[in-house]
Amino acid sequence: MAERLAVLSAWFAEPVAACAPLVPDSVWRVETTDGGAYVLKERGEVALATGRSLQFELAVLDYLAAAALPIVLPTPDQQGQRFTAREDHYFQLTPYVAHEPWPATGPARLALLHQLGTEIARLHQALALFPAGQL
Repeated sequence: MAERLAVLSAWFAEPVAACAPLVPDSVWRVETTDGGAYVLKERGEVALATGRSLQFELAVLDYLAAAALPIVLPTPDQQGQRFTAREDHYFQLTPYVAHEPWPATGPARLALLHQLGTEIARLHQALALFPAGQL
């Protein structure tokens, strides 16, 4: 836990209120003293040159956000970077998005599935127009 708190100092000058694992050794939910909620993700080893793939991923996310898709973008650290290298690994922080459980059956579930299908179609259409030179 102490290692995660050290990593979080890249984003927060003040100590966080809580940091709990969501996925063992790779994803943590972070709560700040001002009521903010975030997800901290370990994104890969620095030695494996993961930074280049993260830069590409950020370019895709920025493109999709500009296309008005509902994208959660990484939170910049105190240096303005959207991922940081600590402990020989890359880390990324994103806002936590609260969600409700899906309805098991009925019209509400069908409406949600329809909305999901619509968003997937929008995603496919936007990615089809992603600049080929960046692939």
